[in-house]
Amino acid sequence: MSKWTSIGSEIAQFMEEKGRTLLVKGLPGTGKTTLALTIMQHVRGKPKIYVSTKLPEEMVRSLLPWSERLFLGENRFEDATLITPELFVSQIFEAARNGASIIVLDSWDTFAKRMDSPLRMRTEGSIVTAARSFGTRVVFVSEEPTQTTLDYTVDGVVELRTTTLDGRRLREMELVKLRGTRIASPYMLYTLSGANFTAFSEFTQPEYR
Repeated sequence: MSKWTSIGSEIAQFMEEKGRTLLVKGLPGTGKTTLALTIMQHVRGKPKIYVSTKLPEEMVRSLLPWSERLFLGENRFEDATLITPELFVSQIFEAARNGASIIVLDSWDTFAKRMDSPLRMRTEGSIVTAARSFGTRVVFVSEEPTQTTLDYTVDGVVELRTTTLDGRRLREMELVKLRGTRIASPYMLYTLSGANFTAFSEFTQPEYR
């Protein structure tokens, strides 16, 4: 029997706790934005804030039509395509202080690459500390394939990959770490069918009698 959950039971459990920080990484086209917005949808509480450094709101809604209902009421889509790194970071702190339940930074790379290494480390550490202090969950989205200082700073790391098997596309998610959450299986398959992120969380071989 197979059991499907939207984001996987481990991630769902991990994100239940306030103040969690998660890094979602993977190459372009692996579904990072879809997963990040699905996590945002899963988390309880308001306001929920999605900060985009690449795509305007209209394009995100066009690619993921279901996301439109996320940005209603207190929830916000923040277009950060034209702001400075300093203003970007200050907006994160302000949102955390004002009680945001979750902030998605998509993508963090855009600003991180404009900082030197010491400044980047201090900034990432400050964001993680603020998340824990104010009880705000923060999801960093990154396309950097190698490990960076952020991998060690955040509470959780999830990596998305796309490979081929017998000529077919295979999508795999690795739960690299989820601090405080037991990981039954670090690898699981997922699909992006219908512009939805769906993780295949468990497979049990049927018994024949």
